[in-house]
Amino acid sequence: MLARMLWSDGFGRLAALAFGFGIAEWLRSFLLTGFPWNAIGYGIMPIPLMMQSAAVIGVSGVTVIAVFIFSAPALIGTKRGMGIGLALAALLFAAHIGFGAWRLSGADAAVAAAKPGAATVRLVQPMIDQSRKLDDRERASIFEEHLALSALPPQDGEKQPDIIVWPETSIPFILTDNPDALSRISEVLKPGQVLMTGAVRAEDAGPGLAPRYYNSIYVVDHHGQIIGAADKVHLVPYGEYVPYEDILKSLGVTDAIAMPGGFTAASSHTLLKLPNGLSFYPLICYEAIFPDEIGPQVEGSTALLNVTNDGWFGNTPGPYQHFLQARIRAVENGIPLIRDANTGISAVVDPFGRIVRGLDYNQKGVIDATIGGASVAHWSEKSREFYFWLILVSMLVIAAGTRAGFNFRTN
Repeated sequence: MLARMLWSDGFGRLAALAFGFGIAEWLRSFLLTGFPWNAIGYGIMPIPLMMQSAAVIGVSGVTVIAVFIFSAPALIGTKRGMGIGLALAALLFAAHIGFGAWRLSGADAAVAAAKPGAATVRLVQPMIDQSRKLDDRERASIFEEHLALSALPPQDGEKQPDIIVWPETSIPFILTDNPDALSRISEVLKPGQVLMTGAVRAEDAGPGLAPRYYNSIYVVDHHGQIIGAADKVHLVPYGEYVPYEDILKSLGVTDAIAMPGGFTAASSHTLLKLPNGLSFYPLICYEAIFPDEIGPQVEGSTALLNVTNDGWFGNTPGPYQHFLQARIRAVENGIPLIRDANTGISAVVDPFGRIVRGLDYNQKGVIDATIGGASVAHWSEKSREFYFWLILVSMLVIAAGTRAGFNFRTN
């Protein structure tokens, strides 16, 4: 609809379409709780060479230029503006690729400079079928499977991992109600090791009130003590909570919104700080698709930590789309990404979106990889926002200008 208001003959209609999609995708990122899944810009960022533009203009900015580039073939054979439109699209694509090549040319040196404070992390990908996760009789065996994978010897003679990571809601019971489970963890962890695991956290809400439950990440040391926790901020609507519940109840809608066992959202992201001085910015499940929700405390963090259970997707493009979007968060923020998924894709990704080591979808096992202890040079969120709006306004000017010229000629 926005594009149609600015439509005209010639290449201006490409700018109109890019402007319309840019506004629409930006609104989709936050309206009605937000769901910026698989924005068009991701389609032009399949490999690290083509991801680097997101560091400057963000996914929203890349979406605008992607729509212009992808639409350019429609000009072939037209009489008005074909040459200038195709030339501009080619220039934008060349700039997109060229900037990626330039930035990656210094990537190895930048990552090497960020190595001080490095740690070895083990990602556990247990590949637990969703039906088993929902079966109360499988709880003990699921827990033991995670422990067995965690206890495997280091791969290829490498050093023992400093950090072990389990996926979202890996522990199939309330950990604080099960001291024996904490003892089992302490038996498996070696001195100095810590476990970062997805779990459900329960909190007493007061006398006569039902407890509150959080989708969380726990940090457990080798003594079996919980030394840190972070709760999910952006819950999945109708999957983890009912949005606008009070409004719906005031309208008399009650049965349709009943959700036993729903989660409570945290008010803000909490860094997970380890005894060795490393800190991690937690992103639970689809929180990794929201670039604008990564707060300023990410500066100085060792890495982004994304734990998820992508078993819900089944064998679909979903796990691959989810992984790509998480990789772009590493590029935008200039720090590594540690991503652990129940069924895949689990990987350690460097600040340039390159996979250091990973496990594909539906592969059970572990991977050990080294992460650096500092970020690489990157643009701020405010800078990315500024460039997005600059590109958007430029498309608006082109679209409006060509439309005005077309109306002038026809009149």
